[in-house]
Amino acid sequence: MLIDIPEDTIEIIHAYEGLSGEKQGRYYEYHGKADPNGIYTIGRGHKLTRLEREKGRFKNGLTLKEVNQLFTRDIQPRAIRLHKLIPNRTEQEFAAALAFFYNNEYAWGPKGSPGKFHRAGLKKDAAAAFLLYIYSGKPKKKRLGLWRRRATEALYYLTGDVLISKTGTDDKSLVGALTLAGVTTAIPG
Repeated sequence: MLIDIPEDTIEIIHAYEGLSGEKQGRYYEYHGKADPNGIYTIGRGHKLTRLEREKGRFKNGLTLKEVNQLFTRDIQPRAIRLHKLIPNRTEQEFAAALAFFYNNEYAWGPKGSPGKFHRAGLKKDAAAAFLLYIYSGKPKKKRLGLWRRRATEALYYLTGDVLISKTGTDDKSLVGALTLAGVTTAIPG
């Protein structure tokens, strides 16, 4: 079974996963400051396995075309798993949930709050729960980048509006739009 990946999902993921590790037009493995120890990514959030690192699968880097092919391979199985976890949803809810799920599958599983609230039909509670997943690193702390991503996903889940935030002004717009949609949040500081 293949699932069509919504364009808005791709837009959100591409905006927040970014393309780190670029050197001379090729993309190499990268360890971000908020990433757990020993976790490296390449391209648009592909987590390298121990075997991929040991065998040097990506030692020569990837072209942008290869990055996009890897992204397509990575997102399809996630879309299938999410499809099974939240069978009752609109296309918009699925698109927003998939952008989130690509980064954090646990939140949509049996014990994760956005997934639990969604399955219970509590849409605003599900969207508000997106904003609980903004912590990373050791010790765990709130990350502005994760807040921006979760706020964008929550807004899209509720309203269908995609607002990518990269600045303080955008952050304020996200807070305002979410407030109008019934979800209270604050920019982490």
